[in-house]
Amino acid sequence: MSATKVVVNVTSDVACPWCWVGKRAIEVAAANVNASRPNAPFELELHWLPFQLDRELKSGTTASFSEKIGQIMGNPRIVEQWTKHPETIPMNRSCAASNLPDIAFRYTEKNVIFSTYRAHTLLTYAGPVQKNWAAQNRLKEALLRMTHKEGKNLDNIDELVAAAKEAGIAETQQEVESILNDTEVTTLLDKELRESRRLPHFNGVPYFAFPNKKNLSGGQPVEVFEAAIVEVLGK
Repeated sequence: MSATKVVVNVTSDVACPWCWVGKRAIEVAAANVNASRPNAPFELELHWLPFQLDRELKSGTTASFSEKIGQIMGNPRIVEQWTKHPETIPMNRSCAASNLPDIAFRYTEKNVIFSTYRAHTLLTYAGPVQKNWAAQNRLKEALLRMTHKEGKNLDNIDELVAAAKEAGIAETQQEVESILNDTEVTTLLDKELRESRRLPHFNGVPYFAFPNKKNLSGGQPVEVFEAAIVEVLGK
């Protein structure tokens, strides 16, 4: 029996922690819906579209994660507290409350804020250029994990090569650098970044656009995604 395919376009930035929560939540929701309808299976296909939370940060430069989050949270020692007690990180609390699997956030004062442009370049190559959406999804998972659990700087070529290898889109630094320097890829990426700023009713990332024109923003509960999927399937 062939499965119906449900394509959801997700506008997201690898620097956004709630994008990882949202990714896992919609994946769990899809599994739950499939389990509830064994005679009518469907396949969830996520297409990742680019967005940059910090467009001004240039490749090759970084900013202090601790200072930025401290300003946002109104607590200059918040990252120090998170390092000692990761269970207090809001995303970890949300994931625990929803029983989301294989996801954990870890931050230390060594974390930096980096330009996500080169990470988006690899995602654009895997998805819109190569049309290998499964590989793009694997790459997105690796990039999110490396950022929010492992504290990697994904503007660094070594980290990008590691992510590309894990996802199966490239094997060598030369291959990755060729993708990063491909004007066809970067021209398409720049176009998509401009378009993401013009999304209707856009409230931030993650932004999920379903094929029935229903849109959801943020790290929604699993039940919300389940209802949205069922609505698309029409049953």
